[in-house]
Amino acid sequence: MNRKRCNTSPEPSTSRKMQHVPVNCNISDEFIESLLCESEESSADEEDCIQSDCGNSSSEEDKENEEPVLPTPAASYLSESSNDDIPLSSLVSRANSQERETSRQVNEPETVVSSDEPRHKKYFYGKRRCMKWSAEGPSRTTRTPAHNIVVPSTATDFPPDSSSSQLFGLLISESIKNKIISFTNQRLEMTREKYKRRNKPELKNIDALELDAFIGLLIFSAVFKSNDEDINALFATDGTGRDIFRAVMSKERFAMILLSLRFDDASTRDQRKQTDVATAIADIFSEFIANCQKYYKIGETTTIDEMLVSFRGRCRWKKYMPNKPCKYGLEIKCLTDSATGYLYNAYLYTGKNSDGNGLTEEEKKLLVPTQEIPPEFLDKKREVHSTMYGFTKELTLLSYVPKKKKTVQMISSMHHEESIDSTKSIPEIISFYNATKGGVDSLDEKCAKYTCAKRSRRWRLVIFFRILDVAAANTFIISNYNSSKRMEFMKDLGRRLVTPQLERRYAIPQLSHELKSLMGRILGKDKPTGSNQQSTEILKFETLKNCYMCFKQKRRRTHYGCTVCGQPVCLQCSKPTCNNCR
Repeated sequence: MNRKRCNTSPEPSTSRKMQHVPVNCNISDEFIESLLCESEESSADEEDCIQSDCGNSSSEEDKENEEPVLPTPAASYLSESSNDDIPLSSLVSRANSQERETSRQVNEPETVVSSDEPRHKKYFYGKRRCMKWSAEGPSRTTRTPAHNIVVPSTATDFPPDSSSSQLFGLLISESIKNKIISFTNQRLEMTREKYKRRNKPELKNIDALELDAFIGLLIFSAVFKSNDEDINALFATDGTGRDIFRAVMSKERFAMILLSLRFDDASTRDQRKQTDVATAIADIFSEFIANCQKYYKIGETTTIDEMLVSFRGRCRWKKYMPNKPCKYGLEIKCLTDSATGYLYNAYLYTGKNSDGNGLTEEEKKLLVPTQEIPPEFLDKKREVHSTMYGFTKELTLLSYVPKKKKTVQMISSMHHEESIDSTKSIPEIISFYNATKGGVDSLDEKCAKYTCAKRSRRWRLVIFFRILDVAAANTFIISNYNSSKRMEFMKDLGRRLVTPQLERRYAIPQLSHELKSLMGRILGKDKPTGSNQQSTEILKFETLKNCYMCFKQKRRRTHYGCTVCGQPVCLQCSKPTCNNCR
């Protein structure tokens, strides 16, 4: 029957060279006798162990409670060897060496790689040791993860043949316009109380057509790159001004609307300001963002970045960014489509308390603090173009050295393996980031190229101008105007917005002939009103009528009328013209 041995230490190799000890070595007879006794006891214990293993007589509880007994190496060697010529000195030296080896195997802990070799580590930890980064990527099946399934960017919920003004009206909706009209009229009522003549044309309430015309003129100022130009220069009548401005409304009316624009109820503003410092325009801004999300389906990749709106006035949450062109301004956190630059989501950054509003618990899990970056990933003394990866179930951490004494750390929820871009010889995470990081910068560039922002000390008005710039840029994207230039699109949008107000004003008979001729030329009408053909006969009334051009204090009565518009006009307010000069 095969003998089953107990678990003992490995047998010493008999191939070692035996060294004979001189006769006068200091080994006592008592020590040799003790070794022989231990050898006999070890043989007896070994036989008992063989019998217990074959018979299975001992219980499992006794085995668990029994302490392991390590046999003496010298005794085990004597029990296995039958050679009586082995010197005792070699026996003792082997016994001592095997005792040291056995004790080292029992007491030595599991080997841990030092931090001097971070690439051979299996796991990495940050300062807080809250996250465990694995050096090896997680095992993935061939199925594409759900968060990596992409959809195309397409506009939705509007007819394909919509005009530019109709698409613009989807973003600047009727609800937004009604709020602006209501709060602006409240301000105009307060302004009228300061004037003796409260019936001035520039002090009347504003309506939807006039608000659209005002926005259209702002868009024309963006097209002409005259947003910072003085109002007097825009409405100049000496040939240096812009005719479209004079035709749509008067200079005084434009200035009054610009001064009276309001976006919230001033009577309850102080109460709402306790919870939201940007309450003066928060409702308008939030509704505009909701409209941007309603009519656009976000695409494959998005970009999150800040946008700085130039502002030098007084505001408690004004920021200074030296790397931005305008340096000082109001910060807007934006999320845009990386491919098109379409603004999909944004909020006004008014301080630390404004960060993270509206995020779900799953989204907050992705906010990995910098304390969880392992120190090995921050080492600037690594070789140039060297990479280190750390993996979790959902995230991938990358540390890359692009040049000496500089490291770049990136975290990705899309990439889950170590991959290199063969065309650029850099990690794929960095290559993908470089290709998709310019969404917000692209939108900011579009707004800066055609901006309607005029200089103002009112921060809420500056935000409103940026809303108009973004709305025009988003409208251009969803209108699929890829075949035409953006400048032509802006001109078409501005013309469509001012045309209703221009036609209404064109019907006012009290306007000057020169202004009506200008309006008729813009509208494409040869004659202001009345018949299409001028009559050579003198228009004469049977009864006297008041001249419509004279002031009320000096209104004259006349029998004659204008052959073009048919209105009664005195000889002092008119001049005769021959038929050849008509």
